[in-house]
Amino acid sequence: MRTICEPIADLSADMGWKDVQRLLDEDYPDGKYYYWKSIYLERLDDECMSVLEEYTRNRPSAESSIDVWFLGGASARVAQDATAFYNRRHPFLVGIEANWSVQTDSEANIAWARNLHTALKPFSSGGNHLNFPGYVEDIDEMLRGAYGENLPRLQSVKAAYDPENLFPGLLNITPK
Repeated sequence: MRTICEPIADLSADMGWKDVQRLLDEDYPDGKYYYWKSIYLERLDDECMSVLEEYTRNRPSAESSIDVWFLGGASARVAQDATAFYNRRHPFLVGIEANWSVQTDSEANIAWARNLHTALKPFSSGGNHLNFPGYVEDIDEMLRGAYGENLPRLQSVKAAYDPENLFPGLLNITPK
């Protein structure tokens, strides 16, 4: 790839764990506000693109973005039950990133992200990506949407290696 043109960023070198964890610190500095959601899409047709355009034009903060990730390729050729990552069948993932600088703008920015998520539901057959959860009312539902039929197996692994749930995460898989 480097022979084709000069890359904007080259992340192909070996990196230490701490360096990887700090990779996006400049893009998302402490002191600002962030609320992210995600949704898998089945299509990016004119109707869907119209929704994305409308919400892009009407975002309350210029710091916010709508990131469209193309999925498929090699990851889609792996069986859904082969790894913890279940949502391989969807061709697109949309990351809705509400980012803003002034606390009093929180309500408008969070509402923008939630409303966009709702507006995209007609183009989705379900599932969610845990890196962009937004507010989670029902953690079990969120986990089922992320892990699908793999959740019981992950709960068994958790029961085998952490039966007392000493290492819970924000979106915790409980041992069963």
